[in-house]
Amino acid sequence: MAAQENLAFTAATRYSRGVTEPTQFVTMRLTGSRFEHSGMPVDVLPELAVYQELIVTVARELFLRRYPGRQRVPRGFAESFQLRLERVDKGSVVPVLERVNPDVAPPEFDKVFVESRDLVQSAIIGAATSGRLPVDFPGNALADFSRFGRTLRAGEFLEIKVPSSARPARYSAAVRRILMTSKLNGYTQEASINGLITGLNTEQTRFQLRVGPRLIPCSFEANLYETVVSKLAPPGGGDVVTVEGIVAFDSDGQPTSVPFVSGIFTPEDDPDEGAPIFSFSVTVNSEFSEINDRALSISAISARVFERLTALADLSPGWLDDEGESISKDVIDHVRRLLRDLHDKVLSEVYIYPTLEGGVRLEWQRSSTEFSLDFRPDRTVLYDEIDLGTGSETERQLSFDDFKDVRVLLVGA
Repeated sequence: MAAQENLAFTAATRYSRGVTEPTQFVTMRLTGSRFEHSGMPVDVLPELAVYQELIVTVARELFLRRYPGRQRVPRGFAESFQLRLERVDKGSVVPVLERVNPDVAPPEFDKVFVESRDLVQSAIIGAATSGRLPVDFPGNALADFSRFGRTLRAGEFLEIKVPSSARPARYSAAVRRILMTSKLNGYTQEASINGLITGLNTEQTRFQLRVGPRLIPCSFEANLYETVVSKLAPPGGGDVVTVEGIVAFDSDGQPTSVPFVSGIFTPEDDPDEGAPIFSFSVTVNSEFSEINDRALSISAISARVFERLTALADLSPGWLDDEGESISKDVIDHVRRLLRDLHDKVLSEVYIYPTLEGGVRLEWQRSSTEFSLDFRPDRTVLYDEIDLGTGSETERQLSFDDFKDVRVLLVGA
């Protein structure tokens, strides 16, 4: 797996009226062994067309949002945004794409296309870092995202840079998988919800919490098993409990799941009889949330990690273009234990991906070195380390039993 940057191309905007020099629209750089030589593999060319279609799809939705009275975009809207492969420069092997802008295209079109480009950029970064898309990303554009990146192979990346952002977006087959399984809108935060525990799945360490007519799936760890069993409501009745932890909400603020249960309580569990059990002071970006005198010490970054692992556990067979096994519960539990209590700096560096074999892959980069850990359903762990400067690669195979060694490799100490 090659790790040096080899191939780049630039999309630029050139106006046909009075402006002869192109202005930069987006710059992309391809990395991988296929891109080490001059020229551009022809099987990658469709990615440019799909990217153009993606920008147009998002821009169309943004235009209609800006003008809610319209049923469709003006005639010629899509045609006004065209990327053309102008040349492939030698030296650094840079295919240059210029945007062809017809004379009749109004400036409003250009503004929307720029906004679309920036929103696509944010979507890729958001999917790679948190597994979630921006709340304003249009759902009908996910179909185009599912086609973007199909030609990328393992170990290949498409680095996308836009003038409005100092941070590039790194797109790969793994990030594409995340985008295809991402949920629009919604958010997570530390909170509590009241309800009846009406169902228990011991194999998946999950229970159902009935809140009115709704059933909320909740994931817990083995140390809470006896507590869950003791609070399980009998048919037709039972005591209301308060479930505390990381709660996922939809765009309307309704709870949809509890990816991480930190505690289950009833009024008699509280030492101060008659006093309210929970008094929250919570913000999504807070470093710590306090519940009375108990501190969970679960940051927003940790919450995203738990949410991501829960989302992977929900993947059904065939989740990627009719391929891909469901993710092993054993793998999910092991990775959750591995990441528990790690410093936010470490967690913020880690990207979490599902693998087609039913495992989980962790990727991170420090300085000029890329690292990865593949956790497989057979309880083996493959460690890979690549020096981006020299291309040298180091591999090592471990097992789930080598917990401390794997954790040292991840933390880097």
